[in-house]
Amino acid sequence: MNLIKWFGMLAVMLALTGFVMAESNDSDSNNLSTTQSQALNVRYDHLQCKVDFTSKQIDILAKYVPTVNQSANKQELLADMTELKVFVTKINKTGFDNYVTETLRPDLNNATRDLNAAKKNFKQYNLSNESKIAMIAELKSAKETYSECASDKELKMSEIMEKHMEKWNNQLEKIVEKMNKKNITTTNMTEILNEITERNAKLQELIDQGNITAMREFMKAYHDSQFHYAARFEIARLNGYKEKLKPLADRYNMSNSIRNINEKIGKAEKYAKEGYTDNDSEHQKMWSDIMGAGKDIRDAAKSINDERFKERQGKMDEKQQQMQNKQEGRINRSNNSGRGN
Repeated sequence: MNLIKWFGMLAVMLALTGFVMAESNDSDSNNLSTTQSQALNVRYDHLQCKVDFTSKQIDILAKYVPTVNQSANKQELLADMTELKVFVTKINKTGFDNYVTETLRPDLNNATRDLNAAKKNFKQYNLSNESKIAMIAELKSAKETYSECASDKELKMSEIMEKHMEKWNNQLEKIVEKMNKKNITTTNMTEILNEITERNAKLQELIDQGNITAMREFMKAYHDSQFHYAARFEIARLNGYKEKLKPLADRYNMSNSIRNINEKIGKAEKYAKEGYTDNDSEHQKMWSDIMGAGKDIRDAAKSINDERFKERQGKMDEKQQQMQNKQEGRINRSNNSGRGN
């Protein structure tokens, strides 16, 4: 599994945390910003590994075959990294992603294509066996350096993800705790939290071991399930609030609101079904459905509270009227009694 998938995972995790943090404090938002900054720095460093590897190959070829001049590709890549650093400094993930996709990645592909063409047949350069062996050895060494560099960045990214997963898990625990205090059902949410906690502990174990190969396999499997976890948790959360509101909605003739909420939850539920395979293009659609259902729940709760307020106000007015009537009755009786004397 390459690091791009890991970055995709972290992007989803950040989105999840951003969704949760709507109910959190400024400190939590600062933690999210810090994680975003750390992730962008590691992404930049990983791309630097690739650019350095490409540049080193260009230099090695130029050293042994002066007629092969790909310095223009090298300078272009170095300029790209300078431009990309601006997005890292500003913690501009969207700008970073767009620049990598639209500029750096195509430039890397072009440079790699030119290198592969130059390395395709060493015989064409009439190198001595000694030079050929030396050049191949340097190219091999450059590749090993790149592998070590990339593995180091994978380890750093996994450490960032582990810490972020822990923060995310803590936020979810706070939500469950808050819902429990309101007597809202959280059984399914607690089960999901337990599964996430076990996954987090496993990743920490692999990090402690420094086992890059095992981490790659772990993250590959987790990439296919973490979005599923998030969907399950949020849908369980929505269902908990909905069930809490349903009796009141029925009481105040708002059953249509519950039906609309059920419809939106139903659209999102496919993402929570066992065996669902994560499709990155559907991330926004799922959050749209979940956020829509959440808004409907908040709107329904507000409408119910308004109706309850009106009901309480009506009872208070009725009680006040009764008291006023009693007071007037006592006054009238007192007046009638005085006239009788």
